[in-house]
Amino acid sequence: MSEEKSHDITATQLNQLLILSCSIVLGMCLVSAYAWLQLPDDIQIPVHWDIDGQADRYGGKAQGLLLMPGITLLTCLLFRVIPIFEPRRHNLLRSMTAYRITCLSVCMLLFGVHAATIGSLLGFFEINAINLISLFLALMFIVIGNYLGKVRSNFLFGIRTPWTLSSDLSWNKTHRLGGKLFVLAGIVGLIGQLAPGDNALLLLLGTLIPAVILMVVYSYLVWRDDPDKHPF
Repeated sequence: MSEEKSHDITATQLNQLLILSCSIVLGMCLVSAYAWLQLPDDIQIPVHWDIDGQADRYGGKAQGLLLMPGITLLTCLLFRVIPIFEPRRHNLLRSMTAYRITCLSVCMLLFGVHAATIGSLLGFFEINAINLISLFLALMFIVIGNYLGKVRSNFLFGIRTPWTLSSDLSWNKTHRLGGKLFVLAGIVGLIGQLAPGDNALLLLLGTLIPAVILMVVYSYLVWRDDPDKHPF
């Protein structure tokens, strides 16, 4: 496939991704619009929580209802723009399924947190913000983990260490391992929802942080023994 043809296909796929992800933003805006009509003008809406799930910073009506859709819109635009600067465009094209899944998973995470926060404000249910966020993160890691092994070497998306970027063997093996570890971290995060207290996020991070360290060390070990590694 010619470079020009690959560029056209990538641009088309990215534009489709932008439209789809922006539809999630539209859904968030509709939720905010409904809440705007229901909530009093002087309400203080939580916009940040501490590690115990308690709100420690509040914003006014506009900030509380528009901040998360704004962050999600910025995320959508970044996922669309960043590939323009990718030197290994052909590899990004081969990774487009995983790239799309990651973008949509992040957007759905933000949508879920936004909708749950507003639902709590409207009295539909009570939430523990940290446990809720850990639940959505766990689901996101499981979804992304199932596609991580399909990501091909690039500078902008994936597990990027000096060794994965200079060795295709290190990249491929590290991403296959990383996919399994992401799924494992997600499963632990889901199980953590059953733990007493507010320990779900701690269990998720307690699994994820060692997993990241393991992936970095593993990427170096594979690179070290790869006779076809590229110079830095």
